[in-house]
Amino acid sequence: MKRIFYLTAILILSAGVLQGCSAKKQKSQVKVTSRQDDISQVSKAQKIEIVSCRDRKTIAVLKNKDDIRKLIGELKIDEWKSVREIPAEEKAAYRCLLYQAETKKLNEDSKGSMVKMGSLTFYKDSAYSSVNILGLQLKFKITADAESILENFSHADKPLKE
Repeated sequence: MKRIFYLTAILILSAGVLQGCSAKKQKSQVKVTSRQDDISQVSKAQKIEIVSCRDRKTIAVLKNKDDIRKLIGELKIDEWKSVREIPAEEKAAYRCLLYQAETKKLNEDSKGSMVKMGSLTFYKDSAYSSVNILGLQLKFKITADAESILENFSHADKPLKE
């Protein structure tokens, strides 16, 4: 009887130790993908407001999921490369404010309001962008000509402004 008890105790302890090792491995995997997860937050936006940094006027508001996907697709966000700093001489040209529906909480009435979840800043005549999401500021060298893409959204044939 003692032999069965000791064997069961050893099996339970070894299972606990092995479970702890796999938890540490999962934590390290989370750190590697955290930047990718932060930038993927852009695709969760339910409203994007494109603002000119020069005169601080809203030039377009995208609420349609298809328009938001089109903008994200044209900006080629998946191809952006992380950089440490953006050159100091760069001047902000456009800012995209990202909004998401407010989270409904139990026993609270929600009016369906939108809350700002972050922003993308694009620089004039530059291949750089900065992203502010969830309190983090990330800087990227981008592949697309963001300035012309955003201007096209502001002068689109079908009006995107609301």
